[in-house]
Amino acid sequence: MLMVVQFIQKRGSSWRYRRRVPDDLRALIGKREFTIPLGASEAEALRRYPAAHKALEQLLKDAVRTRSRPLATTPLDLHLAA
Repeated sequence: MLMVVQFIQKRGSSWRYRRRVPDDLRALIGKREFTIPLGASEAEALRRYPAAHKALEQLLKDAVRTRSRPLATTPLDLHLAA
């Protein structure tokens, strides 16, 4: 049975999590893609995959949240933002 896992890639003899950063978040995050080494075996990669995926999902959600915040415009807003 073949299982397809999104964002996982075999590169040479090792496995990695590779994910492109959405265009609208690139300036905020400062990267075009993320790569996280997952290990040398398929079993090790599948064991480490959930943590890598969860961490990047959270980072992308935080970036979207940061991007959607209104900019501070008054001195009080600037003070509260600090």
